[in-house]
Amino acid sequence: MAESYNYSPVGAEYWLLAEPLLTEALERGANLYTPDDVYQKLRSGECQLWMSPSHQSAIVTTWTDSAVGQIINLWLGGGNLNEVKDLVVGIEQWGKKHGAVRSMIVGRRGWGRSLPGYTESATLFLKEI
Repeated sequence: MAESYNYSPVGAEYWLLAEPLLTEALERGANLYTPDDVYQKLRSGECQLWMSPSHQSAIVTTWTDSAVGQIINLWLGGGNLNEVKDLVVGIEQWGKKHGAVRSMIVGRRGWGRSLPGYTESATLFLKEI
């Protein structure tokens, strides 16, 4: 039986702890969002913030509707890799309990090697114009 994690999203008031952990992920994400953008999305409920018990790792998620059902999107992540892996498992379990049929990560290829069960289905190409 898979290990069970009892994680739930935390409030936007944890953003000051999470922001330094997620700065690199924001910068690698083609600089499409600023830290303030993420904070505003957290405050509005558009996305959710997850913190490890040590507060040394964080993930931001969003929900996406699709033809197959709801998908929980692991949008930003950073911190200690082992803690991030535990958070991912907990988020998957929480997402399933709340109606998600899939979890999705759009990120560097290294995540595919680090997180079992995820398969690469696309590569994102960007061009400055």
